[in-house]
Amino acid sequence: MTSTNKRMTAARADRTVSRGRRLLAAAAATAAIAGATTLGAAGAAEASTYQFNNIYLGAVSSAGSLMLDVSGGSTAPGAPVVQWWLNGGSNQKWNVNVLPDGNSQIINVKSGQCLTTDMVAGDGLYQFPCVSAPSQEWAIYGMTTNDFIGRAIYNPASGLDVDIYRSSRAAGATVDAWYLNGADNQRFEAFQG
Repeated sequence: MTSTNKRMTAARADRTVSRGRRLLAAAAATAAIAGATTLGAAGAAEASTYQFNNIYLGAVSSAGSLMLDVSGGSTAPGAPVVQWWLNGGSNQKWNVNVLPDGNSQIINVKSGQCLTTDMVAGDGLYQFPCVSAPSQEWAIYGMTTNDFIGRAIYNPASGLDVDIYRSSRAAGATVDAWYLNGADNQRFEAFQG
């Protein structure tokens, strides 16, 4: 390798490290803001408790074989939520944190991030750090663990339900937000993990 090529390679490496440092700084700033928001709402957080810990959520349409799953076991903000074969991974387990207003946050056990919607019908759900946003609040009525009836989970701010895209029964299908239709791909059973 010539000295010119070595300098160019070193310059590329420096740019990559600088870009990585900028991303880490941005992530740290985001975490600090989220932490301040959480600390500012300490009274509300103390009033709430986890209604469910370590539960699997599976659409009735999959007959209990496919669960909500953070794709690839990712812990990255923005990672998509899909349905996947039950495998016992912590990326398939969820905690339901009941909020003072009666809505809930659905928090992935592996990443500690909230199930989130962009509030656009048909767009996939994803995980994102919990920031007490309306896009992270879900209404779940009457669900119990080992509930084989199946309950709708909907976002009150958008009026959209958690939905398995096009009623797919395939592993890897997108979990999206869609208008209430009462079909089995919008009814979820909770199983204790």
